[in-house]
Amino acid sequence: MAYFKKFLIVGVLGVLCMAPFQAPVNAKEPDYSQLNAETRAMLLDALIERLAYLQEQLALLKAKENTIEEPQAGPSPVTSDDYTKGDEDARLKIITFTDFDCPFCKQFHTTLNRVVENYDDVSITYRHFPLEQLHPNAKELSIAAECVGQLKGDQAFYRFVDSVFNLRALNDRTDMS
Repeated sequence: MAYFKKFLIVGVLGVLCMAPFQAPVNAKEPDYSQLNAETRAMLLDALIERLAYLQEQLALLKAKENTIEEPQAGPSPVTSDDYTKGDEDARLKIITFTDFDCPFCKQFHTTLNRVVENYDDVSITYRHFPLEQLHPNAKELSIAAECVGQLKGDQAFYRFVDSVFNLRALNDRTDMS
């Protein structure tokens, strides 16, 4: 598809380059008999230069197309730096981006806990996504969770996460005191 677009652009540019020299619309072929040899040579040189320029541009586009890297789809893989609940070698790894002050995240956290309890081959990894415009305490809670995790590991991180989500009612903000 990309080559078709480039070919179309080259063709249009070629037509535009030759447009001033075209014969009347109703003629089958252009009549160059009226042009002297010097003018024909000048015209041919101009067309050769234009063709060389277009070939250079096409080569640059091909080179650029070959160097473009495809973006990675999805989140980065789970590493030992992440806090994981459940079997680290599980076949199904759920990565959740959460906001600790979000009522929907609170409900989802409850669901994820049930999934890990009921299925052996599942693990959950939390990543932070605080929406400070909606939940002003979310960033501080994320920082606190990271501190707990760095000091005491995965189990302490998830105990903290459980306590944060369980301390408040569904639509209440977290009491930071």
